[in-house]
Amino acid sequence: MQAMSLSFLTPGKDAVVTEIRAGHGMLHHLAAMGIFPGSRLSVVCADRGSLIVAVSGTRYALSKGMAMKILVGGPALADPGTPDRRPCAFSGCCHAGHGHVPGQKGCGTPGREEMP
Repeated sequence: MQAMSLSFLTPGKDAVVTEIRAGHGMLHHLAAMGIFPGSRLSVVCADRGSLIVAVSGTRYALSKGMAMKILVGGPALADPGTPDRRPCAFSGCCHAGHGHVPGQKGCGTPGREEMP
């Protein structure tokens, strides 16, 4: 896979971060989440203004603007049975079946409540 912006990665696909084109503050913020060149991640859920990514078993919400600055490439070797791929318990999730972040509303979709 040729390098492309994280914002264009299809939900459920794995990739490796190749470059981050951002200022010092954003680089520090992303590094605190485990997102830096060489790290493996996958897009769990994507909505119009944001996306949920899984990094080392933890999920984070990123704005599309942040995701545009993160370049990814090459498929990461990830176990397809990881918890990052568990089915969504929330039927209104923006991409049902790709997962849902507990405590968040419909993978970033405004006005949606999490199912018990």
